[in-house]
Amino acid sequence: LTPTVDLCFLAGGDSYGTWSLILRNDGAFGGTLVEWGLQVSGERERCRDDAFYPAGPFPAAIPDNDAAGVGSTLSVPADFTASGVEVYVSISHENIGDLIVTLRSPSGRTCDLHVRTGSGSDDIITTYPDPTPPAEDLSIFTGDGSAGTWTLSVVDFTSVPSSTPGELNAWILYLR
Repeated sequence: LTPTVDLCFLAGGDSYGTWSLILRNDGAFGGTLVEWGLQVSGERERCRDDAFYPAGPFPAAIPDNDAAGVGSTLSVPADFTASGVEVYVSISHENIGDLIVTLRSPSGRTCDLHVRTGSGSDDIITTYPDPTPPAEDLSIFTGDGSAGTWTLSVVDFTSVPSSTPGELNAWILYLR
């Protein structure tokens, strides 16, 4: 089992207390979780020093053939000049070739991360720009102020409505 979210945001936090594991079965087959564990170490070498901002709550349904799509916002309280932006995105969808995924900064600038590519492929679970290059360059946000509301929107331009609409499962903003 590999986490779908970078867990580095936990680094430096207090590990004492109750931890929960939430499982979601998206398939038609059942299963049994026999046991689970959590190993906490003092190592932080793999983690970033970026500011980390998770959004929520999730999942959020992506309506079929609706130009408004679904939007998810997060508020960044820290005010600094952005020198770099990364975005982790987790979307469940039958055909990612129908999707446009856009990030909007507090200044109103927008960057398309995904624009109707990957026809016939399902799900987007990645981080932009590495390992996945965005459709537009994220450097458009370089020099912008970080504080305020950031919005990720997902629009499904499907020509055939689906019996199982897609879902925005998570997104995380990393700012440097």
